[in-house]
Amino acid sequence: MEKDLQKRPFPEEALHQSEERVRSILDSLEDGYFEVDLAGKMIFCNESMARMFNYNSSKDLLGMHYKEYTDSSSAERVFEIFNKVFQTGVPHKGFVWELMDNKKKSRLVETSVTLILDVQGQKIGFRGILRDITRQKQIEEALRESEERYRVILESIEEGYYETNLAGNFVFFNEAFSVILGLSRDELLGVNYKRVVDNKALQKTFNTFNEVFRTGEPNKSFDFELIRQDGTKRYMEVSIYLQKDSNGKPVGFKGIARDITERKRTESALRENEVKYRTLFEAAQSAIFLVYEGKYIDCNSYTLKMFGCEQDQIIGRTPSEFSTPVQPDGLNSHTKVAGKIQAALDGEPQIFEWKHTRFDGTPFDAEVNLNRIEIGGKFYLQAIVRDITGRKQTEEALKAMSLVDDLTGLYNRRGFLTLAEQEIKVAIRLKRGAVLIFADLDDLKQINDTFGHLEGDQALINISGILKETFREPDILARIGGDEFVILAIEGGTEAGSDIITGRLQRNIDLFNLKANRPYPLSLSLGVVGFTPDQTVEIEALLARADSQMYLEKQKKKNLKRRVSP
Repeated sequence: MEKDLQKRPFPEEALHQSEERVRSILDSLEDGYFEVDLAGKMIFCNESMARMFNYNSSKDLLGMHYKEYTDSSSAERVFEIFNKVFQTGVPHKGFVWELMDNKKKSRLVETSVTLILDVQGQKIGFRGILRDITRQKQIEEALRESEERYRVILESIEEGYYETNLAGNFVFFNEAFSVILGLSRDELLGVNYKRVVDNKALQKTFNTFNEVFRTGEPNKSFDFELIRQDGTKRYMEVSIYLQKDSNGKPVGFKGIARDITERKRTESALRENEVKYRTLFEAAQSAIFLVYEGKYIDCNSYTLKMFGCEQDQIIGRTPSEFSTPVQPDGLNSHTKVAGKIQAALDGEPQIFEWKHTRFDGTPFDAEVNLNRIEIGGKFYLQAIVRDITGRKQTEEALKAMSLVDDLTGLYNRRGFLTLAEQEIKVAIRLKRGAVLIFADLDDLKQINDTFGHLEGDQALINISGILKETFREPDILARIGGDEFVILAIEGGTEAGSDIITGRLQRNIDLFNLKANRPYPLSLSLGVVGFTPDQTVEIEALLARADSQMYLEKQKKKNLKRRVSP
């Protein structure tokens, strides 16, 4: 029995160990944990709570009354909630209120509260969990504004825009799309594509969308026959893109659509009669070429308008002479167009996007439709070329909307993470190092408070311009928070390389401050981390390390100011 007593810890030691375990658990929480007495004074909190309030230690919060970090309107709400918990004994979960941290910065928090009872069951205080939802609310507001801009753009374009779920039900579309289908918004919402697609085209439509789902590669030009509400048949041409959620999981499809019924009718008429062909040939609002043995032998008047030249400057020349040397996919234009021509001559109509050039050398985006036609027993190619510069710009605008910061023109957090992840993979594959720089604009709040938020925005714009001037075009620059910037520079990765980059950045900031003659200087606190291609690295981990380095530098600056201030 004596041996058993020796093995058992004394009650005081067991209590101490239990308290240590509890504190360890609380300090590992990301959310704040607090205990206050019945008067509302802090008697205990974890370190996460201290960080949330921008204090160095939880001890700094002890004894503080909740009114010291709460405005009057929020204080009334807090009192009502805590008093209700006191009166009823029922915990309250999920109420949101606004508090001010040690830097007088407003934060939105979501809180749960429950009573603390002593061993006799007497009410002695409150405990709860406090979660900072400031960033979440900012993101929700930014998303709302982004969606509003997104909707305005969609409703202003003439071409249709659509989104479906994976089952093929329409979940979102603009007015132009519903007009093309001849249905009202209410009639079209939730409708499956099978209702509007002609039965003969159902299998082709399913196969095409399934191919996009299977490969993840978009189909930029797919046409099919549809049936409108009044029973008439129309042809629609659509681009198809796979739509994914934030986790990269496919959730549906989206794309641009337009009614091409008239174009289809024109092509059919051209095949029927040469005279009718010539009439429509000249009336078409697209450039139309006639190609024989790889050279242009005829074109309509719209072609001359599109390419900015006379007919004798086109006839006898080849398609590659009116193309950029290399297409966007990296293939040689001469080789690629030869393959398209041969496929069309073999009886396979070709519809594809192409980078053409006008007669003066100006490049533009075009859509080319190649079809084989027979005239006098000989096979020719008819090429219909449509300038799609406007559509491409619209598609790029829609794509960039969720990736670019509106104020500075730099990438936003989503854009940075998307591009940086790919760049790191490329750097590792090519055995290159990189430098990630986390930069925080110093004293932005002071600029806003002293000179106004418009001046604060201008400071952010100015520092963005300095970053663009400092770094190379391949480097990825982003604004990921209110005053936070991040840069990923490939082929750095060494301390010497980092010093060179940060030195160049500081010189550019100093030069700007010298020339700008503003009542305040621009200044950045930097956190710099590098990695080599033999390291296993995640972009979020790099960001966290760089953020920590930046925070240390900012603290050094603050400590220095305290020492030198009178």
